[in-house]
Amino acid sequence: MRQSYKLLPLAVLLLHIPLMAIHAQILSQVSDGESAVYLNYGERRSPFYAIGFATGDGDVMHTTDFEFPADSGIDRWTLRFGGRTSLVSEIPTAWDISPAVSVVIKNRNNDILHQTRVGLDFTALFGYYGAAWFAVGEFGYDQFVAYHTAVRLGVSWNQAEFVLRLGDANLGNDRKKDLPRQITVGVNYRY
Repeated sequence: MRQSYKLLPLAVLLLHIPLMAIHAQILSQVSDGESAVYLNYGERRSPFYAIGFATGDGDVMHTTDFEFPADSGIDRWTLRFGGRTSLVSEIPTAWDISPAVSVVIKNRNNDILHQTRVGLDFTALFGYYGAAWFAVGEFGYDQFVAYHTAVRLGVSWNQAEFVLRLGDANLGNDRKKDLPRQITVGVNYRY
């Protein structure tokens, strides 16, 4: 048996262990008729970039983002698209609770394996969205991660938002807890 094929069962097993797929999207809110683009840089197991777009349509904020590694070519990528709606908010300045649902498409491509997987992410966001700042907690379930939690802190200046996101995921193993397991910084521009 060729050497590369001996690693195939191990690679398949590792790819089925939940991967850190916490949302890179760190936008606060987009009102009806408003749109935003965002660029994020983060660190998980390795550095990554994410670019995205959001638009407000009535009570729903639609989001799409594309994430790829910063330290290699686009041999791994993640595409997310979904929506979220406010349950109690008086946008644009209010306390809010928002459920969000996203379809997640992950692609991994290397010498041993090419794999594309599709899953869902369910997230609840709760926090304060002020005119000049926001602070949001989130708790979610992602088919690829299990449970994830995060805190988003941001400041708004004219049409721009500057955001810091600290997150963790429960992978169901006994790895040493070295929080945060994910850190993301982002810039969002509304128009």
